[in-house]
Amino acid sequence: MNQLTLPLLATAILTSTVLFAQDDEKEHHHHNYFRAGYQMTDLVGDVAYDIRPGFYAGYNHTIVKAPLIGVSVGAEYNTGGARLDDFDIEIATSYVGVPANARLKLGPVYVDAGFDAAFLIGDKLTVDGNEVEGDNDLETFDLLGHAGVGVKFLFLGLEARYRYGFTEVTEGYRNTGIQIGAVLFLP
Repeated sequence: MNQLTLPLLATAILTSTVLFAQDDEKEHHHHNYFRAGYQMTDLVGDVAYDIRPGFYAGYNHTIVKAPLIGVSVGAEYNTGGARLDDFDIEIATSYVGVPANARLKLGPVYVDAGFDAAFLIGDKLTVDGNEVEGDNDLETFDLLGHAGVGVKFLFLGLEARYRYGFTEVTEGYRNTGIQIGAVLFLP
């Protein structure tokens, strides 16, 4: 882990805690939800990387709720990375993120868009099945945008999101990925 990882992680957790704090009398106006599922990630740049599977899990707190729109912030953990199958190279990553999301609800269907501030908490480079020791030159911070669609039935939802990195995580390469998963909406 990079020396900046722990301070950035502490900042992300503190920010999420402050944003989630609510007065009891206002609590009935807000909805919280858990998201979790399968994630396919890769790196986009000069060389075409192959998809690496992973997962994501997170908690979001809605801070603005209106009949058709909502705005939420959250905390999310995800794993991913990328592979070069032709060269037997794999980059495995794990991030803790602070997503900000806007949602437009059209009946049971909703459309999401927003940003994720992601902090790298672990990475591993494997070549020919052997872990390569040392610094993998990955940036510890990544800013991603996301857009997706979902459907809600009672307190459950199914959704898919595309994520694209606005920052380079290594020379000329950006994180991208697709998330497909379930949502548990809390009262």
